[in-house]
Order: sequence, then C-alpha cells, then structure tokens
Amino acid sequence: MIRRTRTHQLLVEVDVGRRFRRRSDGQVVMGFGKYGGMLLSEVVNQDPGYLKWMLGTDLLDDAKVIIRQALDRQSQEPMRPDASNG
Repeated sequence: MIRRTRTHQLLVEVDVGRRFRRRSDGQVVMGFGKYGGMLLSEVVNQDPGYLKWMLGTDLLDDAKVIIRQALDRQSQEPMRPDASNG
C-alpha cells in the first residue's frame, strides 16, 4: 500500500494526477468525470459503485488510495436512518 509521505503532501495538493482537488475547507472534490466538482464524500454516499469501478481503471496509485480511504470511511460509518422513511 502506498502511504503519502511528507514530501508528497508538500508537493501535491491531493494526488499526482490532479484527479482530485481540495477546497479551502479541506474537503476533497472530484476533479473530473461525471461527478466533476462534487465532494468525494457525496459521491461515496450516492454512487459507491462508480468509485469501485474507478479502482479498476488506469488512475495513479495515489488516487486509488484516496478512493479506497473514502470507501473505507463510508463503510465504517453507522447507518443513518433515511429521512424519507419517517
């Protein structure tokens, strides 16, 4: 597994390929594709299958680490009741 080194953090905003961006509040935003401009956390909640599909593409390893971490965080969150179900 690739870990972000301090040098990587200093030289690269989010990922080397610049597929992701960081907003001023620190949140990561998709920088491309059908969810371009959307928060990564929102994509994880709305379409985790898309992110899982992306793991099989030719993204650089550091971008895949970001996706895996986002998916892992989402799977560890407690289930929230759906407001539309009462």
